[in-house]
Amino acid sequence: ARQSKAPHFVDHVLVELENSFGSAAVQQGGFTVRTTLDLDLQQTAEQAVTNGVVDLHRYNVNNAALLAADPKTGEVRAWVGSARLTPRHNPELGTPSPFLYWPSS
Repeated sequence: ARQSKAPHFVDHVLVELENSFGSAAVQQGGFTVRTTLDLDLQQTAEQAVTNGVVDLHRYNVNNAALLAADPKTGEVRAWVGSARLTPRHNPELGTPSPFLYWPSS
């Protein structure tokens, strides 16, 4: 899942599959899974998170997340679990510090 274009979303789907069918069945494969993820919106969301962290770095923001859902159905359209910034993306940020997570309000 980590090598996918939406690793946090894929991890969530895998957990749901394992809860429903068991780990062995999921590892064996053979499932066809259709999701509500929009890969174009996913890419836009990832860029927005990256840009937001860069823009807010001066306020010691070093990570962000974004979940975009259809307000009528609750279907997940994009899920960015972290900014995943490295100095290669923006040399001004230096070495990434450990991430902090807290509930949003």
